[in-house]
Amino acid sequence: MSLITKSPSHATTNSNSSSPSINNTTTPTAQTLASTTNTSNPLALDSLACAKRNSAAADSALEKIKGSPEKFKLATSVVVARNQELKNLSGFIHTANFDTPKDNTYFWCGNSKDANNNPEYSAMLTAQSLAKSSGGRTIEMTHGGQQLHNYQGESSYQKINTRFQYLESAKPNEPHNLRGELMAKGAKAAGHDDVAPIAELGKHESSVAGTLWDVASANFSNQAEGIVRVIHAIPSSDPFFQSKQFETSTWIVKEEPALKAQGKTTVQRFFAEDLTGKLEKF
Repeated sequence: MSLITKSPSHATTNSNSSSPSINNTTTPTAQTLASTTNTSNPLALDSLACAKRNSAAADSALEKIKGSPEKFKLATSVVVARNQELKNLSGFIHTANFDTPKDNTYFWCGNSKDANNNPEYSAMLTAQSLAKSSGGRTIEMTHGGQQLHNYQGESSYQKINTRFQYLESAKPNEPHNLRGELMAKGAKAAGHDDVAPIAELGKHESSVAGTLWDVASANFSNQAEGIVRVIHAIPSSDPFFQSKQFETSTWIVKEEPALKAQGKTTVQRFFAEDLTGKLEKF
């Protein structure tokens, strides 16, 4: 059973656990790290390489469209290449390595803002700093996370969304969900049979990049074992924890349910009051 300690009132509390301390982290042994080598399997690497080739082909066709009398033909080739690119990206993300050390996995959710409502402290950067100092990992620090983050250069989230913007034009209730269909086919082609329903992969509440990271988050959560730490860069009393934004966050929707389903972890949550001197600014 997954246990949750020091949580806001909406979450289950393990009353038999002592109050968690962020200083209780320990550096994994060489044997532990050996079991979480930051490499990717050949299928994932092949899918990623294919996605990049598809991306280059689409970009090349886009360049040729300018001033060309064959615009329709070239535009069609762009869409075909982009569709294939997404299939291969899905194949990659479903088979990539998201290994993480036992008792040293970090999740994050909830950034703080200053008096002028500007971003101040980053939960992600704080979690990454704490993980780095203890030999742990956040999802972005895994091999799969690094490759997705750097797919089109550093921080590819918006670039991926821009590339596949044409897939967002379908109506929310349209039964034929092209994005979900492409992602499901890509995952199965890479040898991954346990794929989320097409409707979930193509849901309109999430962008293409968001969906890819959702799949990655679920896979990362499935690899976690022992103590995991969730970093919130805001106080436990912050209204954020009662908001729709929190209830629809990746932590609540994807990561926490996956941890509970696996039943291999004890979850410790840390808030701004627990992280004095450790919070990282944007």
